[in-house]
Amino acid sequence: MRKNLKTLLELKIKLSKPIIYTGLCQPKHNIELIIKALPLIKEKFPGVTLLLTGRRNEKYYKKLIDLAKYLKVEKNIKYLGILKENDLRNVYEASDVVVFVPKEPYGWSIVLLKGILYKKPCIALNIGSLPELIKRYDGIIINESPLELARAVENILSNKTYARKIVTNAYKRLRKDTWKAAANIHIKCIEKLMKKPFRL
Repeated sequence: MRKNLKTLLELKIKLSKPIIYTGLCQPKHNIELIIKALPLIKEKFPGVTLLLTGRRNEKYYKKLIDLAKYLKVEKNIKYLGILKENDLRNVYEASDVVVFVPKEPYGWSIVLLKGILYKKPCIALNIGSLPELIKRYDGIIINESPLELARAVENILSNKTYARKIVTNAYKRLRKDTWKAAANIHIKCIEKLMKKPFRL
């Protein structure tokens, strides 16, 4: 797997702009939406590469590859399997954008938080708690549309100044979101509640 990882990271130099998706290759993660957006992105960035990592559902993965072949983007998809944390960090750092578009409502995504930590622009679906997370960290929220996703990716890849502004602001906010800061917020809420008259 490490050999595959090395080969993949070399694409950063040889090809154009990679996208990254990290997590379980499961139907609920809606990877087909990203694959459907690839032909549109390829029009402007022919060498774009979608990276898949993590444990995968084999039946679902076959459907994804069949879809990719139908759309003629199978060569733009690389599956790296389950990676150690150091290797995963290398994949994040080699990428230009983090995309996370699950079908089902989601809480605060580790995939997106890691993307912010490694200073990558993030795109997420308008579902569950993802809008709250993304808006806080200056990411991009989209509806479930391949065209909308493609345009969001193209906007990031085409405008380095815009991408740099997103990650700079996001990283600054993330650095402030410490356990101490969270504890202070909870303390203030409790103090506010204690000042209210108690009623049976």
